[in-house]
Amino acid sequence: MEQELLQSQRDGLLCRRAQSGDLACANRLIQDYLPLVRHLVYRCRCDALESEDLLQEGLIGLFNAVLAYDAARGASFSTFAYRCVQNRLRSAVAAAVSGAPTYPEREIPSAAGDPQDILQARENLRAWEARAQECLSEREKRVLRLYLGGNSYREIAGRLETSEKSVDNAMQRVRRKMRAGSIR
Repeated sequence: MEQELLQSQRDGLLCRRAQSGDLACANRLIQDYLPLVRHLVYRCRCDALESEDLLQEGLIGLFNAVLAYDAARGASFSTFAYRCVQNRLRSAVAAAVSGAPTYPEREIPSAAGDPQDILQARENLRAWEARAQECLSEREKRVLRLYLGGNSYREIAGRLETSEKSVDNAMQRVRRKMRAGSIR
């Protein structure tokens, strides 16, 4: 029980630091909770989505949890992260099964609190994305930005005047580079 309390306090401290812009703390939490994300992805298998896509969605949910966690609300970070990842995966599966174009991106859970906290969380997310995208080409960055903006492959292809297959290839490279360059 005491170990759980210490873990919860450590996670809370890491979240506060991550929310203040400390990317090392954010990465530490993501590394620590990656097994949880993988476990939830395994349980959430879906024919409409590849497990790699589900893993990306789960990691987005986890990162949103890091940015939005507020210890004053009474839940431990592990409980909050579990819910954020689980909800993100459910939304991704529902969107894939229903044929919805894509999923809304960059949503910061309302648990962030007041508007200043939400703005700070968004700014921290932008900084993390900029750092994570260092390994991407300009074209891959454009495709990723449009995808994260909620555009379907068809819409992205139209905007970039290219084929959907070209967009899909770019997204595959993005996933591969992001896995190789950051979170393992």
